[in-house]
Amino acid sequence: RIIGTLSTKSCNSGTTLMNKRQRTMDKRLTKILLERYPEIFRDHGGDMMKTCMHWGFEIDSGWFDILDVCCSEIQNNYENAVRNYEWKLERYNKSDEEITKDIETVGEDSPIVKQLQRPEKPEKPYCQLVATQVKEKYGTLRFYSMGGCDADDGAISVAELMSGRICQTCGRPAQLSGGGWIACRCKRCQGIIDEKHEPNNMALMFEKIEEELVQRILEMDEVHKEWMKFE
Repeated sequence: RIIGTLSTKSCNSGTTLMNKRQRTMDKRLTKILLERYPEIFRDHGGDMMKTCMHWGFEIDSGWFDILDVCCSEIQNNYENAVRNYEWKLERYNKSDEEITKDIETVGEDSPIVKQLQRPEKPEKPYCQLVATQVKEKYGTLRFYSMGGCDADDGAISVAELMSGRICQTCGRPAQLSGGGWIACRCKRCQGIIDEKHEPNNMALMFEKIEEELVQRILEMDEVHKEWMKFE
């Protein structure tokens, strides 16, 4: 989405126009991410002196799916770690009689006997990952955070790499291009820039493309909500 007044006086070309504009994700898509991952993005809109998430998601809407999948993996990692800790803690706090009874119930030859034995006192799980900034830099996604685990770092690295293959505007397959200003765009979106349309007309074209993307994601979000009812 183009923010502010556009003019040919401040932009010498379509490429400069599209790359120097302020990037921000569509508000409807932002709402979905905040609802799905309230802990990861708990600092969204916070004090600018404490977090760069004050400025929200500083990326185009085309990378929504990448960010969504990445955060889903991060949240699953943390929830699994918590469940594992709670299970071990429950076993640790059981009496000797309870442990013996559990083992006798399944039989000493059962493959799960080892899991039923008293574990060492479990350590509390790692801190929930919290995003400190999400932005575009040199044509790819940058996801900065605090907390989390090694698996979270891996998920973020994959997301950042994939952003170099997904159009930041419409979410289609793309590649990095440009000289001084690097961007990741598909042939269609790059073609609009190469055709050198009048700036305001170009802005309308990209707004239409973004709206198509947003509507697709909103439809999928309704499906997602229906599936969540069965969990």
